[in-house]
Amino acid sequence: MTAIALVDDDADVMDATEYFVGAKCDKFTDALAFSQADLSKYKVVITDYTMPSMDGCKLAKALRERGYTDLLILISGKDKSQFCAESIALFDDILAKPPEGSDLQKLKFIGFCYGGNL
Repeated sequence: MTAIALVDDDADVMDATEYFVGAKCDKFTDALAFSQADLSKYKVVITDYTMPSMDGCKLAKALRERGYTDLLILISGKDKSQFCAESIALFDDILAKPPEGSDLQKLKFIGFCYGGNL
């Protein structure tokens, strides 16, 4: 069972994120469609911020309103200080894109704890 979902409109970025996580992930290119998907099998959702159908903050808000309480991680090229407090509160963590240093270690830890082998 795959417990990690990646949401990003760029398939290459999702492939790279899956590699960094080191675990098999379910991949979704349409944030709006994912916001209505069955979330029960996902212990972790990792999403991009900038996507055409719905940005990462709107996705996070939709998931939280539906009762999703597991890990919700934003990966963004924007600095964390550029997000309002309300947006920051929706996520368990906000990581830099591309991930380096401690952010890369966090992704590997997520894969170790929640993922299966690639």
